[in-house]
Amino acid sequence: MARCPDCSKFVSHEEQEPEIEVEMDGSAVTGTVRIVNACQDCGTELTECTFDVHEEITDADAHKGGGHAMSVEVSLEERTSRAEGRGRKPRTFYGFSFHYIVTCSCTPGEEVQSGDATDDCQASEMESLV
Repeated sequence: MARCPDCSKFVSHEEQEPEIEVEMDGSAVTGTVRIVNACQDCGTELTECTFDVHEEITDADAHKGGGHAMSVEVSLEERTSRAEGRGRKPRTFYGFSFHYIVTCSCTPGEEVQSGDATDDCQASEMESLV
């Protein structure tokens, strides 16, 4: 529970959908993922964590040069949470998981590579926005 500056009371948080921004950067899928915990009552953002994404494309050299334009598509994005430990103070972790597909203009409809990107951080390490 955290104190919401807009509601002026202690409130539970609501886990917002992850904000995923990825692109092809040479031979890698790069970008950021931002997760936010917001006030359950009014939606004010309370805490956040931003992750850097870097997934190497193993067959990227075969798709360089003229006539090749690689692109990335993200699907099945979801917010993750888990708890470790028992007793009075279990540790809570918040994170993300998404599936990506890289395609190239030289082979329409066929994927060059696909994979999953995941990461999480401990709730106590999230940056406070209030």
